Amino acid sequence: MKRLIEIAVKDKKIVLFIAVVIAVLGLYSYHIVPKQENPHIKVTGAVVTTIYPGASPQDVEQLVTKKIEDAASQLSQYQSIWSDSEKNVSIVVVLYKNEADIDKANQSLREKIDEIKDELPSACQEPKIDTDLAEVAGMMISLSGDHYTYEQLSSYGEALEDVVGEIDGIYKTELIGNVAKQVIVEVAVDRLNQLDISLDEVANLLYLQNLEVPNGAIENEREKIFVKAPALYQSLDDIENIIITVSAETGAVVKLGDVAKVYMGLQDDVKKCKQGQRNAVIVAGYFDEDKNILATGKKVREALEDIKKDLPEDLTLTESAYQPDDVERSIDDFLFNLMLGMLLVIIVIFMGMGFRNAVVVSLCIPFSIMITFILMNVTDVRVQSISLTGLIIALGIIVDNAIVISDGINVRYANGESKETAAINATASASVPIFTSTLTTVAAFAPLLFIGGDAGRFLASLPKVVIYALTASFLVAVFVIPPMLSMVIGEKNQKEKKEGVIKEGLLRLLKLGLKRKGITVMVALLLFAATIGLIMPRLKVAFFPKADKDLMYVDTFVEKVGDIRHTEKVANRIYELLSQEPEVTGVTTGIGTAMPRFYITIPFYPDREHYTRALLNFDLTKSDRFNTANELAIYLQEKLDSEAVGASATLKMLELTDPEASPVEIRLFGEDMTRLKDVAEQLENILKDMPATVNVKNGAGENTYTYIVDVDSDKASSMGILNSDVQQQLHIALFGNKDTVYRKAGKEYDIEVRSDIDSIGALKNLKIKSSITGQKVLLKQIADIKLEPQVDNIKRYNKKRSIFVTCDVKPGYSAVDVANDIEHQKLKDINTDGVKVVFAGEREQIANNFMSLGVMGIFILLLMYIILLIQFNSFIEPIIILITVPLSLIGSMLGLFLFRKPLSFTALLGVVSLMGIVVNNGILLIEYIKEAKKQGYCAYDACVNSVSLRFRPIMLSTITTLMGLMPLAVSDSDLFSPMAITLMSGLLVSTLLTMLVIPVIYMAVDRFGHKVRGSNKPQQGAV
Repeated sequence: MKRLIEIAVKDKKIVLFIAVVIAVLGLYSYHIVPKQENPHIKVTGAVVTTIYPGASPQDVEQLVTKKIEDAASQLSQYQSIWSDSEKNVSIVVVLYKNEADIDKANQSLREKIDEIKDELPSACQEPKIDTDLAEVAGMMISLSGDHYTYEQLSSYGEALEDVVGEIDGIYKTELIGNVAKQVIVEVAVDRLNQLDISLDEVANLLYLQNLEVPNGAIENEREKIFVKAPALYQSLDDIENIIITVSAETGAVVKLGDVAKVYMGLQDDVKKCKQGQRNAVIVAGYFDEDKNILATGKKVREALEDIKKDLPEDLTLTESAYQPDDVERSIDDFLFNLMLGMLLVIIVIFMGMGFRNAVVVSLCIPFSIMITFILMNVTDVRVQSISLTGLIIALGIIVDNAIVISDGINVRYANGESKETAAINATASASVPIFTSTLTTVAAFAPLLFIGGDAGRFLASLPKVVIYALTASFLVAVFVIPPMLSMVIGEKNQKEKKEGVIKEGLLRLLKLGLKRKGITVMVALLLFAATIGLIMPRLKVAFFPKADKDLMYVDTFVEKVGDIRHTEKVANRIYELLSQEPEVTGVTTGIGTAMPRFYITIPFYPDREHYTRALLNFDLTKSDRFNTANELAIYLQEKLDSEAVGASATLKMLELTDPEASPVEIRLFGEDMTRLKDVAEQLENILKDMPATVNVKNGAGENTYTYIVDVDSDKASSMGILNSDVQQQLHIALFGNKDTVYRKAGKEYDIEVRSDIDSIGALKNLKIKSSITGQKVLLKQIADIKLEPQVDNIKRYNKKRSIFVTCDVKPGYSAVDVANDIEHQKLKDINTDGVKVVFAGEREQIANNFMSLGVMGIFILLLMYIILLIQFNSFIEPIIILITVPLSLIGSMLGLFLFRKPLSFTALLGVVSLMGIVVNNGILLIEYIKEAKKQGYCAYDACVNSVSLRFRPIMLSTITTLMGLMPLAVSDSDLFSPMAITLMSGLLVSTLLTMLVIPVIYMAVDRFGHKVRGSNKPQQGAV
């Protein structure tokens, strides 16, 4: 090492040239590294949707869902599975393990589904497998107007989609809301009953009259000319004029138009979009994550401005979601905090040392950051809030090594060594201790790379960036700072600045402590015990805060299933309720569809006729009613609960990690749906009565009613009516038939035949035609029609029937307390026989993830002990140094308590990370105590002198770290502010206590060692 340092100091020009090259490469790396707002937690899974027309939820579950679940659970990458069996449809969501090869898992799933296709009912449609769950639309642009039809809007939307799709950096576009039309043939049942033709015969006639098959060609020796007989339907009049029957008695011709209305209409299962209450289409764009989203966003914005010029004045283009703006705002905020922290650190450095030294030491910051950007580019770590937070955390630490090197060079230069010799010798002698301190800090952050789950994946870039920055700071401190200092070093500044009073007071306390070692240790133990027993129980416990964005969304499930028109009315009502609030600046709604996912953690919901999702833009500055987005969310949810009739509307803020997690979640498992519903209802009522809860949801499907057509087989047989006659004609009358199409102007439209039945009376009077006798009889003559309740849907989790009861928690309350109250008190009053109750909310996330961090903490302590054992060649000295860790816990918990911050996951992450930072002070003190003892000092004098000599560099290093974290601590970030406060308060208290407690314990151990060896007056030696 010394040889390399000597080369660096003597070949200054080469070193400086390399440093400049690194700086340029760092700036270039920052420019090309992809930017994001937050790390992307990709959903690793797939959705299997299977249509089973006419089947009840129970039939769908038994005949379709279970078979798909069994097939999917055989995958080696399978982690969990949940399903929803509804009338006509089975939805199975398969989630893979985090480490799964997604492409391989999806291919295996397709193969498993192919294997069981033959086992599914013949009436089932082909299972559809959606594997694009990780896709997120980076922008959603709506086109809307008061007097525009969906067809007109779609034409403008298609033009916009074409322009956006050609922009480099956009790999996919999608047009949502381009409503499909169809030809509707609505047969009047009362007229049809008078004829000798049935509904299925009408549908078949329509198909046959429009049949178009290859007609062949006329060929001779000279040529071959193809023959084409075009389809009959060239207009709606052609359809109306089809002859459907001829009277056997009079010969009168009956045309379709005589018994039916033929018109163009919207498809029944159409998915619509609205901007406010105006018809709208949405163009969604998907950004290439490997390219600079900010540059792509500027190109898109320019294209949008050009398009606006060509749009009609009454057509509105609205940016419902635009990720480049969010990314730019997030990065700008964090870069401001980084630059402000850097400025504060540099100011402290200039206050703590001479001007020339301060200039050189300050250069350690930009050089280290540039190297960090290079390493981020090489290892595909993107610039986003978490990685930039890692830089901010490392900001104050990366100058520590440079401060130690600078201090050592100044001391040797002041003692008579030449500039180059002082630089070489001081750096060589300090290289091992600073390497050890760097290694211990890296050891504190490295295990954090292995935190599992969504939280671990979300925060993975933070320890990486800190490790990169610390490694860079060591290299800069050892190989760049010494050559530069050897060029500019002047006389050592002997002045003490504003540290005299503090230093003098600390030394007095130290001397007192060394005389009263037992009392000093007892006071430290009492402080630690008070922290554990009094302060920590008073802290609120939280997991992850919500995302800091001005977007929310409302998922609404309508009680009336299967009626898209009714769903649209409910969606309009939801909009009316939301738009009454001044904070709400825009509402974009998907009716029957969830629209594209515009944020990575938004849960996936398949399209359903009774479902709607509204994207809500808000601005808290529009009024002074709410201080936080959470307060607005609680207010809006309570309003929706009280005024949204006939639907279950759930307002959600955007999550940073697990999209499905609820603060309180109670999972009920069992095969008896009646028992499950009973327990779920009781829990729902209990939660609603608690003052802490809001948005209480019971996942049990509502009991809807179904008309059961109970055919008397004897009567039907006597009249020649087959079961297939009843089934087929009822299917066309109520469900419709689409066997043929109508082509016009290059477009193709389905032709749907259906009846005008709109009441049970009309259904009873439908005449069924016998396929055997040709005679028609009223349905009520051969069947009883009864109204019976039926389960709306059956949910399953991991192949077991389940119902989830969930709720959110109002500000000022704890989800942990609510869950504890339910489990240990309220649940005792409920009969849960036959029902398995499992809690899976925020409390369980905290327990699992906090336990992981606890295990990490133990592993970090062991790793640091091994490093210190190797450096000091002692079993006892590393233990003395590691005493700084519990001392830091005192400050961390006290800081959270005083600033009223919760003990969150990131705050606990700060406690664990702090281990590697606070031990550095202990390492420096023990090193100097041992060096002093080798020079002949007694243990007492060695302890006092070590604190006196190391006070300035220790305090300077501590203050620079505190200043680097200051912008993050005072920010309004619920995610990072608790972490910064934990680091700052823990480091400050630990630094002061370390300079008091560590020397006391060292002296006590040293004296004990000498007593064991028979000496009562220790002079020198090692522990």
